[in-house]
Amino acid sequence: EVDSKMPTAQVSEENLTSPGTALGTVAYMSPEQARGEELDARTDLFSLGVVLYEMATGSLPFQGNTTAVVFTEILTKAPVAPVRINPNVSDDLERTINKALEKDTEVRCQSAKDFLADLKRLKRDSTGESVASTQVAAVAPAKKSYLWPAVAGVAVVVLLALALFWSSAPALPDEAINSIAVLPFENASGDPDLEYLSDGITESLINSLSGLPGLRVVPRGMVFPYKGKQVDLQTIGDELRVQAVVTGRMTQRGDSVAVGAELTDVVNLAQIWGNQYSQKSTEFLALHKEITEQITESLRFQLGQEEREQLASGITGNPEAYQAYLRGRYHWNKRNREGFNKAVEYFQEAIDQDPAYARAYSGLADAYAIGAYWDFFLESEALPLARAAAEKALEINEGLAEAHTSLAWILIVSDLDWASAEREFKKSLELNPDYATAHQWYAQILMAQRRFKEGIAEARKAKELDPLSLQIRMSLGSYLLMNQQTDDAVEELQQILELDPDYINAHWALRRAYVIQGLYEDAATHAEIWESLRQQVSEESLALRHLASGRRAEAQGVVDDAQGIDLMTKAHYYVLFNEPDKALESLTQALTQGHARMTVVNAQPWFDPLRDDPRFTDLLRRMNLEP
Repeated sequence: EVDSKMPTAQVSEENLTSPGTALGTVAYMSPEQARGEELDARTDLFSLGVVLYEMATGSLPFQGNTTAVVFTEILTKAPVAPVRINPNVSDDLERTINKALEKDTEVRCQSAKDFLADLKRLKRDSTGESVASTQVAAVAPAKKSYLWPAVAGVAVVVLLALALFWSSAPALPDEAINSIAVLPFENASGDPDLEYLSDGITESLINSLSGLPGLRVVPRGMVFPYKGKQVDLQTIGDELRVQAVVTGRMTQRGDSVAVGAELTDVVNLAQIWGNQYSQKSTEFLALHKEITEQITESLRFQLGQEEREQLASGITGNPEAYQAYLRGRYHWNKRNREGFNKAVEYFQEAIDQDPAYARAYSGLADAYAIGAYWDFFLESEALPLARAAAEKALEINEGLAEAHTSLAWILIVSDLDWASAEREFKKSLELNPDYATAHQWYAQILMAQRRFKEGIAEARKAKELDPLSLQIRMSLGSYLLMNQQTDDAVEELQQILELDPDYINAHWALRRAYVIQGLYEDAATHAEIWESLRQQVSEESLALRHLASGRRAEAQGVVDDAQGIDLMTKAHYYVLFNEPDKALESLTQALTQGHARMTVVNAQPWFDPLRDDPRFTDLLRRMNLEP
């Protein structure tokens, strides 16, 4: 067993793999690794040669101030002869090291068995176990004091074990790892159109590993803040409270994708597993499956048939379907008109490629349902399609957490069936407690039932799990507003715009918050931005400008005649204008039309002046809500 506390030569950080990459530790890489070519056992022998060189000389054979310089050294330069650095290095040891460091794999030592024979001869000759070695010692006694004998007793055994083991299996930990984080894979190609692949493989690995029993997997939202950042892996392990971290790097070369991945024990600072892959982009699914299986094996999980089925649940066997699904989720997360339209297109493409792909049906349900919620699709057309997709997903895979969440949302916005929706959310969270979207949407039904404390708690849990999701943060801001924590809501929403000034839904929520505070000028500014980003004519900003100037009658006239202001927003203004009849008429009309956002009418404090009106009580009963 290797002693992790054994002193080693210090290596410059520039010569180590950057966090988030997985090509290998740069200073120890072989030429074929640096070129991204297919690897075999001879690659490990080259890396072992680097270690021997370092042990014999106290320095690395390939050095430089930057990774690029080190790559050049590895690919084109011969290392300084070990004897020039340490005169006590024997000729035989130097030949053995040079043989391992041959850049041409055909000339390099061909197998661990051959290398073992060379090392055994060195050990025998250095310890005087033959006549030949004794004669040599008599002629040149100085050669007996070279560095090799000092470490041979331990290092040979260790290095040979490593050489043989690297060629056959990953370095498994002594005990099972019970917590892991999959860091965002780096898109090293520089092509933003490939972000869906690098993000997609990260999310897919998280989803797959989350199905392993007894393993805590850090959710997507808690690892994506590290995307593009150079952070020490041990620091990440401490911050996320995990034992192991998966890192990766993806590069496209023509029609192929090269992916490197590593699994690192961040407690003991030891690599558990690492590998490189080169696949056609159409074979990306097979690559994901292979990485998942190798990581699982390296974590020392002994899976039964049920666990293996759970690990593969929701996964398609069709690579084209898999890529289309990744694209669909990528565009769905954008939460704008173009994003929803593209999401529907890609999810449908995934289904066409694999009609039994449960996750694609769940994605399609979410695209239709949320697109309808934000008026990008007609509810009467989109919600039935969403329901059919969610039910199909569950028909294919009853154990898919995402599908239960999809159905729960539809039960709210389409059926106003609060009890059934809550059961579905609880089932989803039972299957995957770290599914942030389930917590986010579950918060909405709790708020709708005026269970404010529970709702805010769920919304905060969603943000904790996915702090980079602007939509989740927007939901939290809206719920804080409903709970009359207006200052906290405004702060949350402003922070969203600091991250993305064009995030349309934050402008939508902020203009409501400023109306509540009576800051009509600020509200008008955000209404104008919202109208511009949505590319939709709305008279709301004009009405707010009138209110800001104290022209209340003119503002009401604009609202009366407006075609571009939604009915719930009109109702809010009518409450401001002290027109309860018009407010209730607008709300009743909204419910009749099936307005999805009516689901939160019971939670909105700006309608509190209507609560004593029997017509409002009747409206709540029609929505299956107790007054």
